[in-house]
Amino acid sequence: VQGANGVLLITTKRGDIGKPKVSLSSSVSMTSFPFLRENMNSYEYTSSFNKALAYDSYVTGGYNPKFSDEDIELYRTGADPIFHPSIDWYDEMLKKYSWETRTNLNISGGSERIKYFFSLGYLTQNGMYNTDIYDPGYDTQIKYRRYNMRSNFDINITKRLKASFDVSAQLDDRRYPNWDTPLFMEMLSSTLPYITPGIIDNKIVVMPRQTNVSFSPYAAFNSGWHKDFGNNLNGSLRLTYDLGFITKGLNARGVISYKNYNTQSQRYNETGISYEALNIKNEETGEEETLTRIVNTAKFKDSLDVDGTILTEVKQGKDGAGIKLADRMKALQWLADHMNLATEEQRAKIEKTRADIQRMQPGP
Repeated sequence: VQGANGVLLITTKRGDIGKPKVSLSSSVSMTSFPFLRENMNSYEYTSSFNKALAYDSYVTGGYNPKFSDEDIELYRTGADPIFHPSIDWYDEMLKKYSWETRTNLNISGGSERIKYFFSLGYLTQNGMYNTDIYDPGYDTQIKYRRYNMRSNFDINITKRLKASFDVSAQLDDRRYPNWDTPLFMEMLSSTLPYITPGIIDNKIVVMPRQTNVSFSPYAAFNSGWHKDFGNNLNGSLRLTYDLGFITKGLNARGVISYKNYNTQSQRYNETGISYEALNIKNEETGEEETLTRIVNTAKFKDSLDVDGTILTEVKQGKDGAGIKLADRMKALQWLADHMNLATEEQRAKIEKTRADIQRMQPGP
């Protein structure tokens, strides 16, 4: 209803005299991104990058391509998806669409003495993250659930005294990954297509010296979650007394209202494990095998030296304390798992590294 001077007066639905009326409504809608740019694939990016360097050489006087012809051809053919991957981050990390549902149940009716209106509502909204590609052991999808209830009662206590009792409540349940959504979308548009082969056997695989998993889109699925619960309760009691015997249309009104709002948050933090893809020569078969190994999980990292020898380098914390026992065990386990692929010289280095780790005192 429009009031004076453009003011809008909003009133809630109320019951009418008559038999109970029941109405149920439900709707389903689809959400999608209408406009997403098309990113270059790895072949387009690497070949274009070399061309740009070639054009710059007219000014700089020298041409030093960043990508070899062999690498560019592997990106083009897709023959080596582990070490020459090509990922469209929009397709990889986002769903094509998600669903939203709304359901409402209304009941109204009444008599000359009392009129009532009762309403229940339920809303679901799901995010657009493509969580099917990776399972960290918990739900990383953005989700919103809302439950609302309203009841209105109008009671004629006497011929002149009326009472109106209204109660409304709303429950909000929100769930998110521990990651900033604007930063996530920025990463989808800026992360290069060739820096990681992606998810392999439910493992986040990174490329040596190319990927910092903490600053890649996969970090959103590998850092934990948080939940926010909200509860909003409102109530009011309004008494109206008809003073029409004094002046027609004159009423006396008194209102008592109550409002309560509270929130609760739960947060789960996790630093997930990522894996490096390596080509290690199997001495028994003479063939190179693609393996994965734990990297950068805590205060140690595994690395290869120049000639491809397996070597584990233990990193100390800034405070000088040793790495934790659990992390030392992870490093030792990796060494044990790969001993069968090492040469005699490599085994000697691994055993020395193992002994060095075992001599370290566990950190706090």
